Amino acid sequence: MLHRSSSFTQEKIRKRNCLWIFSLQTGISILIVVDLFSLAALVSLFIYSTIDDVNNAGKRTGYLSFQIFTDGIIVMLFASKCYFGFQFLSYSCCLKKTKVRSKTMKKSSDQNNSQNAEGYSNLNLDRFKMQKTKNERRQLSRYFIFSVVTYFFTIIQSSSLAIIFIYEASQLYKVVALAVCAIFALIYVQRKIFQLLEEKDTELRLRSVKRGVDNIDTLGSEDDKDSERGSHYKPPAENSTDKSYRIRNQMD
Repeated sequence: MLHRSSSFTQEKIRKRNCLWIFSLQTGISILIVVDLFSLAALVSLFIYSTIDDVNNAGKRTGYLSFQIFTDGIIVMLFASKCYFGFQFLSYSCCLKKTKVRSKTMKKSSDQNNSQNAEGYSNLNLDRFKMQKTKNERRQLSRYFIFSVVTYFFTIIQSSSLAIIFIYEASQLYKVVALAVCAIFALIYVQRKIFQLLEEKDTELRLRSVKRGVDNIDTLGSEDDKDSERGSHYKPPAENSTDKSYRIRNQMD
């Protein structure tokens, strides 16, 4: 019991950074904004090169289709990755996107009791924070998956094109630069995103212990019932984490 409680405390205290000076949440958000600007640059270059290939279609037969099946696929994968990154930013910054069903107190003789009202207010606040963390983790996991696929495809394609364009300096610089950026992002950025996912999982576990919820679906939506122990759930008192652990261990 003590070992289990101390492990949660150690995970909560341990801090990680991104870009050496920012927290993980802030650093990943900055990288997502940079991805959005990179997507705009990639789309502009793709449109410019496609228009240039259409104007020179007589001299460069078949190069237009080659351009679409190489750079076009990268642009689509990058756009999908940026979409889920933007969704993560919207759930992190815009609180109105997180919608939680608030529970109303039943009419009783002690309805005017301020302590009871404060308990229900804290319960709704905990529900809101948990749902917000779930939404962020869901979009961040999708962003992570599409990022890995995009970078792996970019590395494989750039390595193949480097052999083809080995005697064309202008194209060779382009594919080598894309490969180097993809390798750096795959080694450093993806590791930071995975660490942020671990922090979101830890936060959900801590909030589930606080609310007394036994099973937490980190990717699903929260239902009306607060716990598998019954619908008449009351928020635990402060500094009662050890007591909740003892109850959970006895039930197990």
